[in-house]
Amino acid sequence: MPIVLKVYQEVSNKQVIANAISNAVSYLLSDPSGDRLSNDYVLTLTEEELLIEQIGYSKGSPEPEIKEMKRLKRSQIRSLKLEEDNKIVIEEEDQKEMVFFYEAPQKEFAQQLSGEFTNK
Repeated sequence: MPIVLKVYQEVSNKQVIANAISNAVSYLLSDPSGDRLSNDYVLTLTEEELLIEQIGYSKGSPEPEIKEMKRLKRSQIRSLKLEEDNKIVIEEEDQKEMVFFYEAPQKEFAQQLSGEFTNK
């Protein structure tokens, strides 16, 4: 059975400002809907891979949708660690790191996810 975990990434002030400028330009070019900044993700671990889905919102719709999906085979994941402050750090085999945060109610799923990689 897959392990599913809802997480988010911290957004810097620089990203918020860039998004606001982009939306202002978009509005001036007669597209008033803009694009909301997205930092929500769903991590789904299956027997073969870890799916990282970025959740966003299409223009003019309040319904969430998958904006981007990354697939990592289990063999491509060097480590997956839980750290303080509800942080998950995923290190890929090429040493790139992805950092996600989860809300306290998701802790059990985060521990299951981490356990799949510490018990190799």
